[in-house]
Amino acid sequence: MSDFKTILNTALANSYQYESYVNRVSELFSNNQITSGEPTEDMLHYTKMNLARMNRVNKQAVLSLEMLTAIEAAPPFYFVVISEGWCGDAAQIIPIINKINAAKNSQPMQIVLRDENLPLMDLFLTNGKSRSIPIVLCLDNQSNELLWHWGPRPVGAQEVLDTLKAQGVDMEVQKEALHKWYADDKTINTQNEIIEKLKSC
Repeated sequence: MSDFKTILNTALANSYQYESYVNRVSELFSNNQITSGEPTEDMLHYTKMNLARMNRVNKQAVLSLEMLTAIEAAPPFYFVVISEGWCGDAAQIIPIINKINAAKNSQPMQIVLRDENLPLMDLFLTNGKSRSIPIVLCLDNQSNELLWHWGPRPVGAQEVLDTLKAQGVDMEVQKEALHKWYADDKTINTQNEIIEKLKSC
């Protein structure tokens, strides 16, 4: 990743803080547009649902005591997240990542859009091939060195999808089961996986 910082800085030049990201997704949706790609009926529906999901998670999610302890013990860091407004996993994950970031320091989390920043995305392909999102980059607060990355979803959520895909279940049923998992989990597994990453710093 010799060019990581150059690629990162290019992406950060057009990044969003959490509130501005939500506002941008909402503004686009109100004009029947999405953050990238063709604004089909399905993609607009996903975006609408994701705005509701982000609002709900942002209001309801609470950082665990274990998370607060891990944040306190970790070296100075902040997050950059690769996302898109139509991504269901991102809607479930970004609000809690923002809360973790805010609990550590005053440097805000930055969100970059995947399809506008493919050179950055392609440094963090899932299984070396898939541009799956969200991808959370944890950076040193001063040097912007990459400490670790995580994503695109918690292990438990991935297991739900893998099981249903193996059974040949319809894609929409898969998505419904995935979001039920997130609702039941209440960000706990996401937090626990991030805790382990923070401990590794």
